Amino acid sequence: VSTQSTGSSGINAEYGDNEINSISNIDHLVHLEELDFSYNVIPQIRSLEQLTTLTQLYFAQNFISKIEGLSSLVNLKCLELGANRIREIENLENLVNLEKLFLGKNKITEIKGLST
Repeated sequence: VSTQSTGSSGINAEYGDNEINSISNIDHLVHLEELDFSYNVIPQIRSLEQLTTLTQLYFAQNFISKIEGLSSLVNLKCLELGANRIREIENLENLVNLEKLFLGKNKITEIKGLST
């Protein structure tokens, strides 16, 4: 289910297009730079606190309803959360290096905690 490789963009892991419904047992992958959980059935972002080297994180088309569990990912540059069930843009304050944020195809009604 997992493809890990070291490419030109660093160490990455792809778990996309499966039936994964929770994230666990990845906290030892502390050198990951790119992580993809797109096209699964994940309802909640969790277990990523130790992955502080992540620069790209993909959760497109899951069942996520709240942006959470990302506060320690200060090196994140790209965050893909499109096609989920998110209603509020929140909890992004610590992502000071974030350059790209994808939130299309959600049900967003409120924006909190974004500053320029």
